[in-house]
Amino acid sequence: MDSLPVRSPLPAATTFKDWSRICGDVAPPIPGKWIDTDSTYNGNPSFDDFRPFDPGSRSGVALCLSGGGYRAALFHLGALRRLNETGILSGVSIFSCVSGGSILGGFLADRIAKLDAWPARGGTYERWDEDIAEPFRKRMGTDIRTIPLIKRYLLPTNWQDFDASVEALETQYQRHLTDVTLGQLPTHPWFIFCATDMKNGVPFFFFRGTVGHNYSHPGLPRPDWPLARAVAASSCFPPVFGPLPLNIGPLPGEPPEVVEYLRDVHLTDGGNYDNTGVAAVWKRAAYLLISDGGGRFKAEWKRSRWAAMPTLEEIFWRVSRYPSVSMKAGAELHARWLSLMFDDGTLCGDMWTIADTTGPGVGQPWGAWPAYPANLVEQIISRVRTDLDRFSEEEIAILENHGYFCADTAIERVLASGALPFARSAPFAPPHQEPQYFDPQYVAGAMAQSSQINKLSAGMWDAVRDTARTSAKEGWKKVAGRVRSVLG
Repeated sequence: MDSLPVRSPLPAATTFKDWSRICGDVAPPIPGKWIDTDSTYNGNPSFDDFRPFDPGSRSGVALCLSGGGYRAALFHLGALRRLNETGILSGVSIFSCVSGGSILGGFLADRIAKLDAWPARGGTYERWDEDIAEPFRKRMGTDIRTIPLIKRYLLPTNWQDFDASVEALETQYQRHLTDVTLGQLPTHPWFIFCATDMKNGVPFFFFRGTVGHNYSHPGLPRPDWPLARAVAASSCFPPVFGPLPLNIGPLPGEPPEVVEYLRDVHLTDGGNYDNTGVAAVWKRAAYLLISDGGGRFKAEWKRSRWAAMPTLEEIFWRVSRYPSVSMKAGAELHARWLSLMFDDGTLCGDMWTIADTTGPGVGQPWGAWPAYPANLVEQIISRVRTDLDRFSEEEIAILENHGYFCADTAIERVLASGALPFARSAPFAPPHQEPQYFDPQYVAGAMAQSSQINKLSAGMWDAVRDTARTSAKEGWKKVAGRVRSVLG
């Protein structure tokens, strides 16, 4: 998914006289109030649906974690570290998570739910490394992409099971990321996980105990659904993973138009609708912080050796290029809209992106820690692959450091504006301080191949063997059943 190409200007939060709206919590999702409603159930909101609520009715700080696979998750991890050090993270009332952001958001929600540990506003999470950073880095060194693809494409018994890959992805998340349910999500802060409803063309949200559409149904109670399902729906990026069938079951007492609206709903990566996560919170939150780890648009053209006869490769490239250009245009329009909203004070907040190359902490020395130069950010770091395969120690360290630097640049603007009274200055200490991670030549060499998709990722053949062993018995049963059905 493409990154927003511009950074928002200085926050306009100084226009607020009632600081309690920012310091207060965002109200939890309430049917008919938090989720925008559209009684027509046609997936096409009216113009008024795109207007923000009156400033007096908005409250709290929302943190949006964008999509971008493991790359974005690690970038966000570094950003959250700096937000924690400066006391801002403790003031976040709600997390809006998309795709790669949902991977980190799901893990963070799992930790908070199990450890019952979240600092008071203005405080810091003292065990950040032990409880969050270190275990999450280990998970980023785990390939969760290969087994689902093996089950879908290499097992003959699944060749007609179009849901096999995304269901296996959900299983991988349950095994490696979180085993809590939606009903066990923390009450503070709130978490929203954003997916895209392919049938109706609208966002679809998972939050505490409930699932629901934007512009449509106010929400369905599903407290027993695993959080891993929400993360899988939010991050099943096409065409690698198929869409996740919702399978919401019967809806007794619901009007016929609601039943029809929710029939055959399939969910795909949340970044297909909104890769920043802003759509879930922009109407209700008083202050928006946006961490954008989305990728960069690559300028290229596939030219055939025979001008009059394009090759099959060129035809497929063109077919995929058209939606890529449309998504780039949508991201740029989104950026202009945010910039205008921040400029005139309609919305208040700030953002940072993985493509940031300016500011006191990015591309320039900051005390003893020289941040990554602009050409390194532009050509290598911002172009790291969007994937769910195993990331190396170097990739993990560099992406986390870069997120830390970029967030700090935005935090400096927030502190200068006085927008968040509980925010404070804190010593600057990147998470990975080994000298090689600040040497541009070393970083360029260590990440020279990081933009390439690893078709045969480390451990793939072990995964093939293990998958074959665990699936053989079940697979032969399916084959035998199909044979019996054919023979009558």
